[in-house]
Amino acid sequence: MIKKLLTILTLMMLLPIANAQEDVKRIGGVNTGQPFLHSIDLWLEKIQLATERNELKKATLRIKFLKERNDELEYVAQKRPQFTEKAIEHLEKAREKLSNETIVFDEPQRNVIKEYFNVSLTRLEKLSEARPENEGLKNAIERHRLNI
Repeated sequence: MIKKLLTILTLMMLLPIANAQEDVKRIGGVNTGQPFLHSIDLWLEKIQLATERNELKKATLRIKFLKERNDELEYVAQKRPQFTEKAIEHLEKAREKLSNETIVFDEPQRNVIKEYFNVSLTRLEKLSEARPENEGLKNAIERHRLNI
């Protein structure tokens, strides 16, 4: 009972932060170029995953978060290149966590995840073409291909 009450109080305290996060996303998105806000964003994602019991819904959340990491990488590479390596690191962690969860799914579900991995790879390749000087992107593409 006390544990549930503490959880509810914690979530209530976080609500204003979550609303502020949504406002920031509408303006341009929380990304690795904003370390404090991004750490809150990642923390809220962990809470979402921890409270989700359905493995398929959890994988759906991970796909959503992987899409966000792709968006963040594209933004950072163009607008704040000094944070590109950190954005690549976050993208790879998101991809690895999703990849680890595919083991429990049947073939059609794994194919959906694999399809998004291919979309993610295509986005990385396009970004690398736009930023050919960035070796980190080229390395990320190779690691991404190994996980497909």
